Amino acid sequence: MYFVIQVTSRNEYKMKEKIEKIVSSSFYDDIFIPTRIRQKKIQGKWIDYEDRLFPGYLFVETEKPNELADELKKIIGFTKILGYKDKEGIHYTPLSDSESDLIDKLLNRKNKSKNSLLPLSEVIIEEGRQVKVISGPLFGFEGKVVKYDLHKRIAILSIDFAGSTAKVNVGIDLIVES
Repeated sequence: MYFVIQVTSRNEYKMKEKIEKIVSSSFYDDIFIPTRIRQKKIQGKWIDYEDRLFPGYLFVETEKPNELADELKKIIGFTKILGYKDKEGIHYTPLSDSESDLIDKLLNRKNKSKNSLLPLSEVIIEEGRQVKVISGPLFGFEGKVVKYDLHKRIAILSIDFAGSTAKVNVGIDLIVES
């Protein structure tokens, strides 16, 4: 099951390193920061760069969320594992099956792959400015795309994430047909 750890934004990589160094791997199967390839135009050329998909969050795959949380409390700067508190205590909330499946499909984490990078999807513009995904992780996800920004080369997805709806920008590569 995937659980989400909230951390201070821009400290995701430092916190991941601390967790891997301090917490025994017996408490988790994998810890990762979902990232995406984006493009930026610099001096007239499109340059690829890597960016965080969910700033301020780490994802951890574990069957022992309570034990993991106890270990994480030992780390300076740790914020929390997402969940809720009631009279009986803290309940850590895993991502739903559909949310986990979405993460697995977008990041191509099939067959226990440890991949955490969302590559660019290739799109073309058809007649009438209709955008069509021809390959990549967005292929088949057109229904979740709420907007394309061709100038910035991003697609904006509306996805269910940790109990609410989030808008996520993912990179696209505009293929010009000759």
